[in-house]
Amino acid sequence: MLDIEMPDMSGTAFLSTLVNPPKVIIISAYEQYALQGYELNVTDYLLKPVSFARFLKSVNKVHDLMTTEKKHEDDYLFVKCEHKFKKLFHKDIVYVASMENYVVIHTATSKNIAYNTLRQIKDNLPAHLFIQTHRSYLVNLAFVKSIEGNELDLGAVKVPIARNLKDDVFNTIINSRLVVKK
Repeated sequence: MLDIEMPDMSGTAFLSTLVNPPKVIIISAYEQYALQGYELNVTDYLLKPVSFARFLKSVNKVHDLMTTEKKHEDDYLFVKCEHKFKKLFHKDIVYVASMENYVVIHTATSKNIAYNTLRQIKDNLPAHLFIQTHRSYLVNLAFVKSIEGNELDLGAVKVPIARNLKDDVFNTIINSRLVVKK
């Protein structure tokens, strides 16, 4: 919360000095500062007197923004490959292939070999973005181009679908998006 009228410096002047400002809700009795507040990228502008319902709505808006930002901060994992820990964003991982105690994490631009099990990688990836199609493969659903027989076409590569996982894979990928001529 930030008030416009403060001793020695206005709230907007103070806010303009910040390099990395936090989420700010301005409270003021003067509506002429609203435009200046939004130019400073404030989250909300409340005119005094403020009702509790309006105050709560504003605070919930900040909470929702911070929660969304936190989710985006967690959209990666670190894996140890080539004697260093490498940051891999979930959105960049095309698929993961298992080779006993190693996995190869394929992105559009790299192959990353890590001493992990497929289970360890799967447990650290969001279930709504990745699906296990075979005992040796995890696939990012965003990269699925088509389903051909018992394979998923990911563009540059085809990944097998195990017989025992076929129904789950089809239901997850198609998920009521199938258009059938009647």
